[in-house]
Amino acid sequence: MKRMLRKIGWLVGMLSLLLMVGVAAAGVDRFVIKDHPNGDGEYLKWETAAPDIQSAIDAAGAGDTIWVTNGVYDTGGRTVGANWTTNRVVIDKEVTVRSVNGPNYTFIEGSKDFNDADGQVEGLGTNSVRGVHMGPGSALMGFTVTNGATVFWSPGSQAGLRDIRGGGILAQNGSVPIVISNCVVVGNSSTRRGAGISIDGPATVYDTIVSHNRVVDYGSAGIEASAEALFYRCVITHNYNHSNVGGGVQGGVYHDCLIAHNEAGSSAGGTSAVFHDCVISNNVTWGNVGGIGSSTAYDTLIVANSAGSGAANNSGGGASGSILHRCEVIGNYVNGDGGGAINSTLYDCLVKGNTAQRRGGGVDNCTVYNSRIIGNDVPNWQGGGARNSTLYNSLLVGNQSTWDGGGTVESDLYNCTVVGNKVTGSGYEGGGVHGGLVINSIVVGNQAPDGVNYAGTVVFTNSLTYPEQVGWAVGNITNAPIFFEAGSGYGLDHVPGDYQLQSHSPGMNAGIEFDWMTEPQFEGDIRYLDLEGNPRIGKAGVVDMGAYEFVYILGTIIMMR
Repeated sequence: MKRMLRKIGWLVGMLSLLLMVGVAAAGVDRFVIKDHPNGDGEYLKWETAAPDIQSAIDAAGAGDTIWVTNGVYDTGGRTVGANWTTNRVVIDKEVTVRSVNGPNYTFIEGSKDFNDADGQVEGLGTNSVRGVHMGPGSALMGFTVTNGATVFWSPGSQAGLRDIRGGGILAQNGSVPIVISNCVVVGNSSTRRGAGISIDGPATVYDTIVSHNRVVDYGSAGIEASAEALFYRCVITHNYNHSNVGGGVQGGVYHDCLIAHNEAGSSAGGTSAVFHDCVISNNVTWGNVGGIGSSTAYDTLIVANSAGSGAANNSGGGASGSILHRCEVIGNYVNGDGGGAINSTLYDCLVKGNTAQRRGGGVDNCTVYNSRIIGNDVPNWQGGGARNSTLYNSLLVGNQSTWDGGGTVESDLYNCTVVGNKVTGSGYEGGGVHGGLVINSIVVGNQAPDGVNYAGTVVFTNSLTYPEQVGWAVGNITNAPIFFEAGSGYGLDHVPGDYQLQSHSPGMNAGIEFDWMTEPQFEGDIRYLDLEGNPRIGKAGVVDMGAYEFVYILGTIIMMR
């Protein structure tokens, strides 16, 4: 009995402790009215509200919510630890700082230093004031954070890395998550990394605009974030990096975000990030990578980005060094190689209407799975659709180059269809393909001054093209492929058709089988499917030529008795 009573007493004590913790975590509301004269030190009513945000934070306990009414909060400030940069607001507790009426009415304004000897670039100087410093477990909701700046860094400077990041918002949160929601972070500056927002650890950022922020040295001008930072429905636009990598974002995971009109020395849209259902648009670099670099993207539109405005040998209009799943890479430009993508891996993508001045209008040095490469252009050199790439189950249609290889140059094709591509330059050759391996593929209906369908050292295996090649191996054929619709015209004027095979096509069951045609060989491998997602080894048990596998349709069986 005594043991039972002790156990009950222990349970009651634990319940009481949990209840107290719950009450403490819930916190209380505190209130801020700019320059309010009647604050009482607790700020628990509007009538006794704090005159500034920092006073309310200093009075708060963990779990409190600090309500801030309309105004421009542009006075006061403090440093954090040994950091040099002053902050207008320091949220150093697990509290939520929240505006009453949103970012259109409530401003946290830092200060730029144009008088300091160093403060000649973007207002970075000894007397600069950052907008907000966020600590572990803090939250900021519904503010415009503007005109913030960090101290200036130069070789030999005593400023530390955290002093020169995050002119608008710097989160030094370690492993404890923070939250930023419904904010506008605009017109801030820093020497490095994340002039708008810089985040050290896990975070969730919702419905926030990061715009017109500028960094003068290295790192993204808009957002710099750890891999644990998540962004939802954010707009990152018109941010500018004076000299180096990252205009829009660097690091972080982005969902349903718009990253547009950013500018940088390279990777103008973003770098080292993950994108889901995003739009990467109209970003510009005078160096390499107009859109995204060293990133992974899913179901994302990469459109109208531009690279290499100042040189002729840059690379990556849309993407570079990236992995793209089900993305649309459209209308990007590079004054060099890889209009759509370079040094990247593409799964089930559309690569359309991109331009490279030198090589690889669509893709350059890429591995491409089950994708459509359509209407890409190289005005000055070679490889309208693809250059130096490996492609599986893909369609290359209506691409164009001035020099060799309207469809592809020096690329390896497995079960691809190459139709309606064009070489425009007098004396050049290989309207469809120039060089490389062509296996189980269809290369017909292309145009060039010489070698309308192929030229150079091409090794065909179980493929359909014409004319017959001297020394051709058994298994290659020159018959018409018998598409459902062949399309018309060549190059950028090509009108696409339906390139699936009819049941009496000579390309039916005419390929050779590889292990990857029956089951995935690695995570994400889709080569065992054709371009429409049908099993590559169909009912007949033999692979067809081209990008599409013929689908047998069972008729209706009527049984009579």
